[in-house]
Amino acid sequence: MARQEVLPDGTTIITLERYAQLSGEVGDPVRTVMLVIESETDPDGINGNWVVCGDHGPGSTTTDNGATFEAPAVVDAAVPMHATKRAFQNRFPKLANGISTKWDAMCLFLQDDGYAASLGVTGATLYELRMLITTGQQRLHASPFVDMAPTGEAAALTQLLTQPAIPVDFRLTAGERAAMLETPLTESERYKG
Repeated sequence: MARQEVLPDGTTIITLERYAQLSGEVGDPVRTVMLVIESETDPDGINGNWVVCGDHGPGSTTTDNGATFEAPAVVDAAVPMHATKRAFQNRFPKLANGISTKWDAMCLFLQDDGYAASLGVTGATLYELRMLITTGQQRLHASPFVDMAPTGEAAALTQLLTQPAIPVDFRLTAGERAAMLETPLTESERYKG
């Protein structure tokens, strides 16, 4: 709802309310502000559901469908998101044995036809998957560090590993991928070269 204020000189100032359109559906655990508009009236019913967002903007999140918001984390642009290769590999989820990771299972798949066959992957499909995964790995190996930025090599390889064609033994879930990429690097994980 717009607010009006009349100044002593008779000038009327109208302040428009800010409304946000959120990602996902009502009831999702976390929703992100995708778009903000200013309007005199609540635009609900016009192109989706809108919530009053105050000064919050795109990237802010809410866990209560817009009752409260949290500003997006500020990442210092001067600090590159470069991890050591070992740190990146250690971010892969552990397997049931508690020692090996999905990275280890992926590497075994690339090297062992018997293991690949036990996962039901043979013939042309095996070679196609090995080519895609090897390409992703080679891009990681071309640099002394792993770029963890949203457009970096880590994002590309982990996105590939979420695809349905990837065997479930080392396929990443969306949540696992997000945890790997969005968890801030610790000082010991950071590439210092």
